[in-house]
Amino acid sequence: METVFAGRVLFDHLEKSAGQALNAWLRAGLGRAAVTEPLIGTHRELIKMWGGDYSVVFGHVQFDGTGLDPRYRYVTLLRDPIERALSHLFFILNNHAAESLPEWRSYKRFLESDGEVVETPVLQKLVNYHVDHFAAAESRLHRPAISRLADAQAVLDRYAVWGFFERMPDFLGDLARFIGLPAPKSIAPVNVTIKKPRADQVSAKLRARLEELNAMDLTFYRVAQDRYAAARAAQEPLVRRNQAGWTPYECSDARPAQTADLTLISASVDAAGDTISAGSDMTFRLEIELTRPVAEMIAGIHIHNDDGWLAFGTNSAMLERPLRGLAAGRHVLAFKVAARLPEGRYRAGFAFLEPSSDGMRTLAWLDRALSLQVRIARDVPSIGACNLAASLDYRPPGELLGADLSSAEPQRRGWMNRFRDTLTFRHVGL
Repeated sequence: METVFAGRVLFDHLEKSAGQALNAWLRAGLGRAAVTEPLIGTHRELIKMWGGDYSVVFGHVQFDGTGLDPRYRYVTLLRDPIERALSHLFFILNNHAAESLPEWRSYKRFLESDGEVVETPVLQKLVNYHVDHFAAAESRLHRPAISRLADAQAVLDRYAVWGFFERMPDFLGDLARFIGLPAPKSIAPVNVTIKKPRADQVSAKLRARLEELNAMDLTFYRVAQDRYAAARAAQEPLVRRNQAGWTPYECSDARPAQTADLTLISASVDAAGDTISAGSDMTFRLEIELTRPVAEMIAGIHIHNDDGWLAFGTNSAMLERPLRGLAAGRHVLAFKVAARLPEGRYRAGFAFLEPSSDGMRTLAWLDRALSLQVRIARDVPSIGACNLAASLDYRPPGELLGADLSSAEPQRRGWMNRFRDTLTFRHVGL
C-alpha cells in the first residue's frame, strides 16, 4: 500500500486567490518533497523542470498554447474578478515600494485616474485576467472575445477540482477528498494585501470602470458558478476511497554527513542579510574543528541554484592551495568568490576530504550549509535571470529602409565590465 502521495497534479495558482496559504497546507499534509513551493513559469517548462521530483506542481502558470497535459489532473481556485483585481492592485501599491517594481507607477496612475489610464502592466493583470489565462491554454493567439470566452470555459471544464475563493470551505473539502487528506477547518492567511478596500468601498467610477474592463471575466465567473454544483458531483478521486492518509514526504536532498573527525562549527557569507548583488565579492567563512591531526585535507565549495543545477564548484586542490599538516583543534577557512551569477536563489555547500592510500575519505559533506539570494542591478527595465543591455530603434516606412544600424551606441556601453572575475581562497589555522 502506498504511503506517499504519488499522483500527478498541477495546481494552477491564480494571483491573489489564497494560493500561498493553500500551498502551505498541502506541503504540510503531503510533505515538502511532494509539493513544490509556489513557482512562476510557463506551463510546459514547469512540468519539465519540476514534474519529475514532485507529485504536485504548484504555481503561477503561464499557458503557452500547448494544451492541458493528459498525464496531469488540474486544480484551481477562482475569485470574484473585481475583488481579485482590487486585491492585486492594492498589493502592488501597498505591499511594495515605488522603486521596487517597474509597474508600480502604472498601477498608481490607474488608481488615481479611476481606471481611465490603462497601461500595459495593468492590461495584463487587471483586465479579463481569468479568460485570458485559461484561453491561452489552447492558443496564444488573440481571438475574438466570444471565442476566447468559450475557450476559457472549455478549459476550466477539464479541471479535476475547482472552486471559489468566496466558498473556501467547500473548495477545501473538495480538494481534501481529491488528494486524500483530512479537510482543514480553515487555513492560515499568507502574503495578505495591506489595506485592500472591498469592491463596495471604492469610488463608483472606479468600480464601474473595473466592471467594464472585466465584462468577459464577469460572464465567465457567473457561468462557472452555474456549473459548480455539477462539476463537484462529477469529480473522480485520484486516490483509493479507503486510503487512510498519506505520510508526508520530506526528504529531497542527501543528508548532511559529518564524521567524528571533523565538525563544521559555523558557516557564514559576508553580505547584507542573505541578499548579494551580482558581480560583488562573496566571502564564505567556515570554522571547523578537527579531533585529530590530518596530514592533508581537500576543502571544497559547491553552489547550486534552487533547481539543483550546479552553478559553481571548486576546492583547495583545484586552486593549488594545499592544506597539509593540520593539527587537531579549530581552523578558519575563507572562500572568496565573485558573484557572477544570474539572479535567483542559491544554496552553498561544503565538502572536506582526506586523501589516503586506500582512496578518498570523506570527513564531512554538507549540501545546504547556507542559502543566499543574488539580485542584479538592471540597466534597463527588464525581467529574467540576467541583466542584458537593450535598446529599440524604429524607422517609419520609407525612411532609411535597410539602413545599417550596427553603429548605434548601445545603452550603457561596458556594463559587463562591472563584473570582476576573481576567486581567492584563504586558510588560517588557529
